[in-house]
Amino acid sequence: MSLTLSAHPFPLSNVRLTGGPLKAAQDANVRYLLQLDPDGFLNPFRRAVGLQPRAPVYGGWESRNEGCSGEMLGHYLTAASCACAVTGDPEFKRRVDHVVDELETCQNMRSDGLLLWDAKLPAAWEAMSHGEITVENPYFNGIATWYRIHKTLTGLMDAQQHCGSDKAIAVACRLADWACNITRNLTPDQWQVMLEAEAGGVNEALADLSARTGETKYLELAQRFYHQRVCNPLADGRDELAGLHANTQIPKVVGEARIAELTGDPARKRLAEFFWEAVVNHHSYPIGGNSTSEHFGKPDRQTDTLSAENCETCNTYNMQKLTRRIFSWEPQSRYGDWYERALYNHILGSQDPETGMMCYFMPLQSEHVRTFSTPFDSFWCCVATGLENHLLHGAALYYRRQADCLWVHQFAPSEVDWPEAGVTLRQETDFPADGRIALRVVSGGPSTFTLSLRRPAWAVSEPIVTLNGSPVVCLPDNAGFLQIHREWAPGDWLEAHFPMSYRFEPSADPGLGVLCHGPLVMSADLDRPGPGGYQMRPFAEIRHQRTATYFRIAGI
Repeated sequence: MSLTLSAHPFPLSNVRLTGGPLKAAQDANVRYLLQLDPDGFLNPFRRAVGLQPRAPVYGGWESRNEGCSGEMLGHYLTAASCACAVTGDPEFKRRVDHVVDELETCQNMRSDGLLLWDAKLPAAWEAMSHGEITVENPYFNGIATWYRIHKTLTGLMDAQQHCGSDKAIAVACRLADWACNITRNLTPDQWQVMLEAEAGGVNEALADLSARTGETKYLELAQRFYHQRVCNPLADGRDELAGLHANTQIPKVVGEARIAELTGDPARKRLAEFFWEAVVNHHSYPIGGNSTSEHFGKPDRQTDTLSAENCETCNTYNMQKLTRRIFSWEPQSRYGDWYERALYNHILGSQDPETGMMCYFMPLQSEHVRTFSTPFDSFWCCVATGLENHLLHGAALYYRRQADCLWVHQFAPSEVDWPEAGVTLRQETDFPADGRIALRVVSGGPSTFTLSLRRPAWAVSEPIVTLNGSPVVCLPDNAGFLQIHREWAPGDWLEAHFPMSYRFEPSADPGLGVLCHGPLVMSADLDRPGPGGYQMRPFAEIRHQRTATYFRIAGI
């Protein structure tokens, strides 16, 4: 029995950013995506099956010999598919169709359905199928990893979802059939040995494919990716994350959450919810990110773990995926509060708005400077997820329950087309510069529904709310949303002013913490001294200068 969702996100094509920092980031992302040649990412796949590549392989991780090549293609396919949805530019559909055609050609060079990115793979997978498994993270048997299978499957499904490519689903099914066959003889103990290596969220991809196709064998395979050493403690409510590689765990939990939706399994649902609480409340830094040198530390430890390698950006990308899913189960404002913190501090701060380049880590130790990727010679894992980050903003702005409730989950200038209710709404705001949010019905209706506006945790007092210019009393419900139920007509508008102020957020160390304004973490720009001290600017905006983010308040 599947889990009943309380709220549903809108398709990306139904939401349009109209201005503000999220739109600027999306535009920079699109410009960079158009600079990339998909044939460069297809190079390893063609070469591995004996076909002549159509373009040179890209540099950085794509050219490394340790099995890193081929990682970018699935992310690129997802990003191009999402760009097609959010921009409507037919060039992206052309590129998506080209990648799918090329993957089909490569797949047809073999009889088993596997998509190769390295000629050494068949031997490694064959050994694994007989239980010969040697783990040296993030790989097993030297090269074979599920991570790329995950991203390739996800990219193919995104090509179908956003660009209507039925061929992409056919390619995905052949690849998933290979996965079913190659693992069919593994014993439970052999599975657990294999799962000590990084598997990404292949369980999520297989579960999604099952939901798309109705093939239960893919869901059954997804459930076999349950990593007992990590997942059992989470299901029991125990935080044993310290020392674990963070981004090995987050995608597998996202997958367990997806399986919980499809099966109604309470243990999987419980472990996903507990994991979210543990990571957000006990393993995250003020900017919303987590980990030091890619690993979780001990709970509630911050200032003694500050370094140049805090907050891997991939981790926050995947925590946002998990948050979007959990919010659908039970809409709560606290999920939106964390998402906002991570979005406007970490995710925006990880991009250079001029070039669209991305950060791997977000240093929180004073004096450090962020390191950005280069256009054609980096391609770290955080470039891979970075290709997607700013094309997914529309996925979290609004949620709906059929035609009777709309949740405003995040604040950004945007429009949402809500066909079930027959209306289009526009959000107007200068957020995060100030806390004034206006929602207008710009077309459609009249329609009766509840408008639920998140009451952010940073608001220093109850909001001032007006409806069509007249004050209304609107207190947050138990989930932290301001709700107004009425018949809405074109021209109706709701405005809420959430007062902002500066505040000091203490860490576990007495007197030490960060300065915030609304949702924004503030930092000292150490390369721009001002009268009486250094300029204080939003953390996300200090991209190429040395920063200081943690401070000690005198007298505390």
